[in-house]
Amino acid sequence: MVRWWVPSAMANVTVMGVPVITNQPAALTVTVGHAASFVVGATGWPAVAYQWQLNGGAMPGATNALLTFSSAFAEGAGFYAVAVTNIYGCVTSVPALLTVLPLAISIPAGPFNGHFQLMFDTAAGLSYEVRYSTNLVDWYPWLDAFGSGQPFTLSDPNSGDSTQRFFRVVLTPP
Repeated sequence: MVRWWVPSAMANVTVMGVPVITNQPAALTVTVGHAASFVVGATGWPAVAYQWQLNGGAMPGATNALLTFSSAFAEGAGFYAVAVTNIYGCVTSVPALLTVLPLAISIPAGPFNGHFQLMFDTAAGLSYEVRYSTNLVDWYPWLDAFGSGQPFTLSDPNSGDSTQRFFRVVLTPP
């Protein structure tokens, strides 16, 4: 018996189907005002589309593999997931928790040169207002500070004038 074979031209094979997530977004913990980013890796053919969700609700305009916040705030804390879709179906990532910590404020053990001191973290490009009170009801502006990403240390020369003095640090609009 004689067998013949003839080679054919090369053919490309494209496998189409439901998208596959190759890299899940990871949980993040940041201090208020600092940047935060989530990223997802996915493959699929035809091309995939992304839709980020916060606590199960779609986020308008959040349609890329990378989701970035230049400044994270407490309102943005929660579970982030992304739905990856194409014409063959949809797959949703595992939710990743964004934890937003308050500003770290520290107070030295004792006065410095007879003055009260406090130190707080800052995020680059954000503005802060330091306020004081003697009764926790009436708050007065004391100082405006612009964040550099480094801790900011303040010394209150007037702290010796009253028996009690309270401070708060507030993020202000840029």
